[in-house]
Amino acid sequence: MLICPMVLLPITLSILLRSRGWFTIVDFAYFVVLGLALLGRWLEFRGGNPRTAYDEPATPAHLRRYLVVAPLGGLALWVLANILGNHVLTGWI
Repeated sequence: MLICPMVLLPITLSILLRSRGWFTIVDFAYFVVLGLALLGRWLEFRGGNPRTAYDEPATPAHLRRYLVVAPLGGLALWVLANILGNHVLTGWI
């Protein structure tokens, strides 16, 4: 639950601070890690003991919500980081 966000943080900062376009190798890495987070959560439901952040048993409704909210939130964060990194902060850093 924490590994993918911890990996996405430096990738997002790299996009924000060192971005040179919208579809770079760093952007590709961002979406690979985001996809791995979704795959990991799905696999946990298929064969593990899925739990919520509050250590309660997770339900299929939790999975459906995660599979909608995580990609949308991840896409929004990626767009924001690219807008700031490529257009707003270009002369500042």
